[in-house]
Amino acid sequence: MKLSIRPSAICFALFLLTLVVAGAIGSKVTRPPIEVEMQESAFTFNSKFLELTGLGLKTAIADLMWIQTMIESDHTHYKSRDLDSWMFRRLEAIADLDPYFYENYLYGGQYLMIIKDDLLGADKLLSRGLKIFPSDTQLNWQMGFLWIFELGDTKKGYPYFEVVSKSPTRGPMFDVMYARVKSESFGDEEAYQFALESWKQHRDGTPVKERLGLVLYSLKGARDLQCLNSGKTNCETRDFEGQPYLNEKGVWKSSKPLKSTHLYRRKKRS
Repeated sequence: MKLSIRPSAICFALFLLTLVVAGAIGSKVTRPPIEVEMQESAFTFNSKFLELTGLGLKTAIADLMWIQTMIESDHTHYKSRDLDSWMFRRLEAIADLDPYFYENYLYGGQYLMIIKDDLLGADKLLSRGLKIFPSDTQLNWQMGFLWIFELGDTKKGYPYFEVVSKSPTRGPMFDVMYARVKSESFGDEEAYQFALESWKQHRDGTPVKERLGLVLYSLKGARDLQCLNSGKTNCETRDFEGQPYLNEKGVWKSSKPLKSTHLYRRKKRS
């Protein structure tokens, strides 16, 4: 009896053999990694659509979107300035769904500003948060920091720091920074008066009082030495520590070097 083999069986055998060979080759070949940035792959639902289809569960949907956003968060700087970064759009949608979601503004603003370098997005999100929580210390601190240190506009950021200065929960070193903000915004004399009042309120020997003392020494020294070296007669002749100023060859100097009271700003990141 002659054994016949159908053509379909031969094709199926060749197909199986091809799979085995391809699998063996594939297991030994190193494939180049394929990476797709979140800016290209992240998806954000339209908040209006979610409001209509959410069956009254907007807060729950906002919570789920927040968790998903934190899981998917990346560290890639957003270099465009068009309010179109995926994270800003996601955080803005969360704010649309739940305007009173405080953590969305608090941590979302920090992430946009520091990690994503999306300064316009951070400003927009924090502005929305401050409309709901206008007296919040942390949100005002972040907005002031954004404008003063990241965007370089001291006068624009000053009102936010002024709110923080009145808060009993402000950080221990805030007054030192605030004195410098006042100096750049309104002049050294007002900064000196504020720093002096704050210095009096702190206990001796604390780091804050020591730092404020350095600021006061430099502010007073700059003012007094300018007065003395201009030839005026109504100038103060002793520094903040009570030591007399020195006159060397007709030039008035302080016994200790004066430090700059200007604010340090972060260099522009690429």
